[in-house]
Amino acid sequence: MYKVFLGTILTVFFCSACLFHDNPLNTALKIGNNNGFEYLQISSSQFEQVVFLKTGPQIDNLMIYIEGDGSAWARRYKPSNNPSPHNPLALRLASLDPYPSIAYIARPCQYTGGINARGCDVSYWTSHRFSDEVVNSTSEIISKLKEMTGAKKIDLVGYSGGGAVAILIAMRRTDVASVRTVAGNLDHIKWTQLHGVSPLEGSLNPTDQISVKCKIPQLHYVGSNDNIIPIQIAESYCQKAGNNGLIQLKVIQGCTHSKGWANIWTSLCADFYKSHE
Repeated sequence: MYKVFLGTILTVFFCSACLFHDNPLNTALKIGNNNGFEYLQISSSQFEQVVFLKTGPQIDNLMIYIEGDGSAWARRYKPSNNPSPHNPLALRLASLDPYPSIAYIARPCQYTGGINARGCDVSYWTSHRFSDEVVNSTSEIISKLKEMTGAKKIDLVGYSGGGAVAILIAMRRTDVASVRTVAGNLDHIKWTQLHGVSPLEGSLNPTDQISVKCKIPQLHYVGSNDNIIPIQIAESYCQKAGNNGLIQLKVIQGCTHSKGWANIWTSLCADFYKSHE
């Protein structure tokens, strides 16, 4: 089925954005343009969402990457006015994936104006970051991408909070062939308890949505040095999901929450596609 064609809340996390001085959209455009992606802005019923799309030979599946939470907080107790990521790791990983047809979806309000964008307010990148509205909007965008590309099935890859969104979308659709998460926030209740921060009151929790009857193959990557979303979060999710043989947890040595993944992503993709030949 898979044929590879060669050719938050914690200040320490969000302060990494201070290292980047370019406009977030310009950074994303540069990554996309340099790797053959087309920039799109697609409307859902509530939001406008930015998409980067690259299509190859006609295939049944579309690989979809979902971005993390981005620059959600300006300071520890002050939400950002614009959650656009300064370092869009999901887009960087998408650009390294050799799969022929790939779409990257930014989260609602990223790259579209933050609090000034249609349907947006700070809750959608803080307390309501995994809300029904966010999940439904991204699922709407996916349906439009399927129509545009002629894809019959989708594979989801979510980074950090995008991993939570990917799981929540997968639980609502019948066309998801697989899910991979990278440093995914798969149990935000346990996550906020672990760090002693305010609960995400308006958000759905992937661990509470998963069913032991889930038939979607899942692979969850966790960095051995990730202090933002440590292995306990994925372990909590996998324990709730049950041992049905379809859900795997893989610890990647040396990776933190945001560093190290780009160096090994091509290799991880090759292993994944080989296992699904």
